[in-house]
Amino acid sequence: MNNYVIEVKNITKYFSKHIILNNLSFNVKESEKVAIFAPSGSGKTTLLNILSGLDLLYEGSYSINKPFSIVFQESRLFPYMTCYENIIFPFKIKNINITEKINKNIEDWLYITGLKGFEKYYP
Repeated sequence: MNNYVIEVKNITKYFSKHIILNNLSFNVKESEKVAIFAPSGSGKTTLLNILSGLDLLYEGSYSINKPFSIVFQESRLFPYMTCYENIIFPFKIKNINITEKINKNIEDWLYITGLKGFEKYYP
């Protein structure tokens, strides 16, 4: 049994005729920390979009065996959705029911980030 939290196998991604990621494979163990350094345009964000489930058009496979988060450099909010709607959007697209526990976590994070009371506001 391995103790990998991330396993990436032969991820390949094309944009038009341009190959962005070419048979990328790597593993990350539970105790490891990883940083991705590469020139602009080399596929860093593309890889993160694939691993987060935002990009489904690629070849290869991956598995992630532990919850994770991604913080983007630019705003990724939908301007036509409220703060709360933006937060629950990933659950909706994955068909995950918003349980009492999930709502409690959302409330906690709204408080931590100073957004408590702004759930119905637009960005």
